[in-house]
Amino acid sequence: LTLVDASPDKDESISDLIRRMQDACDLVIIGGGDGTLNAAAAGLVETGLPLGVLPLGTANDFARTIGLPPVPLKAVELILSSEPRPIDLG
Repeated sequence: LTLVDASPDKDESISDLIRRMQDACDLVIIGGGDGTLNAAAAGLVETGLPLGVLPLGTANDFARTIGLPPVPLKAVELILSSEPRPIDLG
């Protein structure tokens, strides 16, 4: 497992960052809530990279809906031990 810590450049969206870094990673882990995930959605769809979610937002509707534990450390354990599964963005 190789970690790549990346932050958006000035005026770069999260989706732009995902597109830019797609060849440097096999998985994107997003720490945040529904707004952060929404900002990343286009880049994830376009690159086809799997997503790991650290539920750090206020409501965490998405994380709760897909059954992620609300404790970030437990979410990390799932990211490391689970196989990716498809999800309907519709």
